[in-house]
Amino acid sequence: MAEWRVPTDDDWKVIEGTVDSTYGVGHEEWDETGWRGDDAGSAMAGEFDLWTNYTTGLRNHARFGVSGIDILPSGRRATTGTFTGIDGRAFLWSTTTGPISSNAFRRYLSYIYTNVERSASDKAGGFALRLIRDDISGDPNGTVYANAYTGNDGKTYDAVKVGPFKVLSENLAETKYADGTDIPEITDDTAWSNDADGARCYYDNDSDNEDPYGLLYNWFVLENEAGIVAEQTDTTEAELDLVGSSELEVAAKRVKTASVELTGESQLEVEGNRTRYAGLELVGESQIEVEGRVAKIARMVLEGLSEVAIESRRIRYVRAALVGLSQIVIVATKSLGWFGYTFKRFVVNKRLAPPRWRQRRKR
Repeated sequence: MAEWRVPTDDDWKVIEGTVDSTYGVGHEEWDETGWRGDDAGSAMAGEFDLWTNYTTGLRNHARFGVSGIDILPSGRRATTGTFTGIDGRAFLWSTTTGPISSNAFRRYLSYIYTNVERSASDKAGGFALRLIRDDISGDPNGTVYANAYTGNDGKTYDAVKVGPFKVLSENLAETKYADGTDIPEITDDTAWSNDADGARCYYDNDSDNEDPYGLLYNWFVLENEAGIVAEQTDTTEAELDLVGSSELEVAAKRVKTASVELTGESQLEVEGNRTRYAGLELVGESQIEVEGRVAKIARMVLEGLSEVAIESRRIRYVRAALVGLSQIVIVATKSLGWFGYTFKRFVVNKRLAPPRWRQRRKR
């Protein structure tokens, strides 16, 4: 599973090229410093009423907010500790160090311009943070994912599909590192200027600014060994869509799905030591292996030559429908009493003769 991360400088270039109407991904325009592009800034911004008005500026462009990234004018904290720019400017870090080691690349949106500025700033400055993750779902740009990311202190964040990424549509408001330790909040200007270990603050040191602007961070939180990106520990894959030959392993009490070939929209749900396959549709030659205390396959449709192998203490097939020549192989200590009837109805009646020893017993 792809991990969430703070964007690199190159990641920001891809995002900009995806949303700009004139310069696409890979265009040399994005390698320049200073103001670049055409309308990527307007497309990436959001919350019209929060941005200062300017006649030909960012919020008055026809493509304002079309990407769904919703960058807000959260301002910045200078290396001296002073705050500037709320309501009119947005600054966001990348993880990429600049031409000199004390600087790092960032992005800057202004209420005056429709494009995006790229340059390197002193790492002691305080900017907003966004996260991205690689995405190959095939969902269209602009698809919204509610509660896509859970932070280190339990806050959830929405995300939006932008090109090859899911991008958080909210600024981070983390107060903790991934290991649970606090990110120091520094209000004193001199202490902020001297910090090189990682620090956070509210704009103007006012916690009321967290909603909607999030927090500001110096760049050093990104290299702190504790890490700012929370590990996502869920073992549920919902609305799983796999095309071609794929392999999926889920670490949840001996649950393994191997060599699964799925076409179309399918759903896989794993909960602890209970394994469920719900609404699963297999087309073509496929194989599923399940090892668990309770295994269920519900509303399962098989088309073509397929094989399902189950090892479990209890086995249940609910409303199974088999189409064409199919085979079910069962190895179980105990099966439900009505299973034989189900097997006979759906398999034997599909021209798969029962074994000879069973035929002799019936005589």
